[in-house]
Amino acid sequence: MMKKGPKSRAFDPPRIALRLAVLLSVLLSAGSAVLLSGPSPDADPSSGAPRTPTSAISADPVPASSDVQVADFRMDLTTVEETIAYETVKRSDPTMRVGFVQVLRKGVDGLRTTTYADLRVGSLQLDRVVYSTGVLKDPVAEILRVGTTSSTAIGSWSTWAGRVAERYRQIAALLETNGSLNYRSFSDNGDGTITVDGRTYTATAVTKRNLTCYDAAEWYVTSHGGLANFPAGTPIPYSDTFSGIPARRGVVATYAFKENGKWVATRLPMGTVVFVEDYGLAVVGDIHHVTSDIERIDCSYDPREVLDTYHLGVRKRRVYILAWP
Repeated sequence: MMKKGPKSRAFDPPRIALRLAVLLSVLLSAGSAVLLSGPSPDADPSSGAPRTPTSAISADPVPASSDVQVADFRMDLTTVEETIAYETVKRSDPTMRVGFVQVLRKGVDGLRTTTYADLRVGSLQLDRVVYSTGVLKDPVAEILRVGTTSSTAIGSWSTWAGRVAERYRQIAALLETNGSLNYRSFSDNGDGTITVDGRTYTATAVTKRNLTCYDAAEWYVTSHGGLANFPAGTPIPYSDTFSGIPARRGVVATYAFKENGKWVATRLPMGTVVFVEDYGLAVVGDIHHVTSDIERIDCSYDPREVLDTYHLGVRKRRVYILAWP
């Protein structure tokens, strides 16, 4: 980073001499003699030393009838204020969807002074070089939070709520309660298909994800004073899911993205049919808010099953996305 205040740079006689040589060669080629006046090439123009003429320069002796042109060399210094553009720093955030950008800190331009040296011979400007610089105000970098996770926009609830309900109706008849499982047999056929209870399904993708589970009555119990108010055997109503259907076996929750106080997208599309190893067939119809694990699948159970019986913790299992009509 540049220090504040003027920053001097050594005067460059060789560069000036080169520029003068170019001009002189042009003048001499025209048959003119040149008398050069100006500061000594070895003098620093900032020293204030008076300019002293140099000797006449000519390729040949100057004939009496020749025109003699006087080339006055000088260096003019000009100081201006210039903007220092701020940098932009992007911080990737996998908990936010692709396309989301949030300004965490607004950038501010800096300011510097730059002194330019204009090298001239007579009215001709040979070159402009930076003579010195100084920073008046350092720039402040802009910091952006940038989402990196692909997602599906939620859109209008009416466009997908019916699809969730219909697909749940289709898979509900296929569920086989087997302890904490919703199936009795399962095999991965190794060719992009799986077989569950004798039925074969095409899988469009498979990934290992963390599984958790929740009780269909969990929200109701929490909002009504806790489980102590519901002795064993007491019926507890189903809680509704994000899609509007009741939470129960065969419904799973995916991560949802929230922006400006609104749910705007989900990691898996609402209505997606999946097969979850050690759970079974299910439809994506609910959302969870675990920002530290956006790939997680939260599996619903019927009222009191998790509250009273199944305490399964976090497990890593295969989750198959199924092609569904």
